[in-house]
Amino acid sequence: MNTLSIEEKGRLVEAFSSFRIWNLLPFVLVLIVFFLKRSGSSWSTESIGIFMGILFLIALASKVFVARKLRTLDLPQSYLKKHAIGQTVSLISLIAFFLLILV
Repeated sequence: MNTLSIEEKGRLVEAFSSFRIWNLLPFVLVLIVFFLKRSGSSWSTESIGIFMGILFLIALASKVFVARKLRTLDLPQSYLKKHAIGQTVSLISLIAFFLLILV
C-alpha cells in the first residue's frame, strides 16, 4: 500500500468495500471443519476432503476475482506484482493446511 498514491488507495478501498465480508467465508468454513475433525465427529475423511476441495475452489475463485478487479483499477505494476506474490503464498499455505488436516 505504500507504493500507492492517496487517489489509488481510495479507488482500491472503494472497489472492494462490499467484497471484504465475503472474503472471510472460506476462513470461517475452514475453522468449522477443523473443529469438527478434532472433536471426532462422524464426518468421514472423504467427505471432509470433498468439503476442503470445494473451499479451495471458493478461495481460488475469490483470488482470481480480486486479481481481475485489481487490473481494472489501473494500479502500478509493482503493487500488482507484490499482491500476486502474496496471494500465491496464501494459496500455498491454504493447501498445506488442508493437507495437514486430512492426514
